[in-house]
Amino acid sequence: MRFYSNRTLRWAGVICLCSTLSAQAAPALEKKEISIAVGGLGTLYYLPLVIAEQRGYFRDQGLKVSIADLPGGAKALQALVGGSADFAAGSFEHVLQMQAKGVAIQSVVTQGDRPGLVLMMRKDKAAGWRSPASLKGLKVGVSAPGSGTHLFLNALLAKAGLAADAVSAIGRGFINWRWPGIRGDTPPTA
Repeated sequence: MRFYSNRTLRWAGVICLCSTLSAQAAPALEKKEISIAVGGLGTLYYLPLVIAEQRGYFRDQGLKVSIADLPGGAKALQALVGGSADFAAGSFEHVLQMQAKGVAIQSVVTQGDRPGLVLMMRKDKAAGWRSPASLKGLKVGVSAPGSGTHLFLNALLAKAGLAADAVSAIGRGFINWRWPGIRGDTPPTA
């Protein structure tokens, strides 16, 4: 018996979904040009969107899609709520956060079944790690204040019984924001 990884099964599902969508007869779309705001397109987090765009899946459905790569998920969310983007690719937590504030946004596609975020630390800092409570007092890099990485950090802190202000969250942007923190004297990153 052959076993497949969750990643393989997830990609098989994406391919099946795309095949099913292209095989269905759909009513004519009102809008053929769609804009999608993304916070950090070059990250693994958004790989399904990149693949769909590069393989022409949108074009095959008669859509002209423009993708705006913004400095963080919070900026992508602002573009959606403000009306400068038709869709935003980002953290599911943003949907929950906006609904709690009475803003009517809805998740229409899920790109994965698990969070694609981790907390990384330099080896010398990681030596003192015992639990998320070990973050207290540290500077922690996030893509942007209010972004999915920031929400991830806040959830991690809450799980450790810490308030969000127990660390200094520093917006670093998503493009090339991780590796300098591993090599040099910059904050650990979420």
